[in-house]
Amino acid sequence: MKYSFDDLKGKNCVITGGFGVIGMALTRGLAEAGVNLAVISRGKDNPEKGEAIAREFGIKCIGISASTLDKEALLAARAGAAFVSPFVGRLDDISVRGTDLIAEVAEAFKIH
Repeated sequence: MKYSFDDLKGKNCVITGGFGVIGMALTRGLAEAGVNLAVISRGKDNPEKGEAIAREFGIKCIGISASTLDKEALLAARAGAAFVSPFVGRLDDISVRGTDLIAEVAEAFKIH
């Protein structure tokens, strides 16, 4: 079976570390392919970065400020971002692990 980036259009993805140096390349590449994104990263300006990605690529994108190395921070981010799932849709199509503790992220955000 042959795959193409067109197969990703309309899928939904959670990316941890997606606004870092390498992670941003992944974020932009997936956005260009038409993937809707929930990006969890440590920067304080992540909501604005998410909005900018959404506007630039015409997708749904939310930027969440939290350290994936801190379970309490993830739980706090989830509490403040309860709208993530309805905003993006199903978040279990794709996950990209740019940082550790993806199981903790999945548990905190109920992504399975």
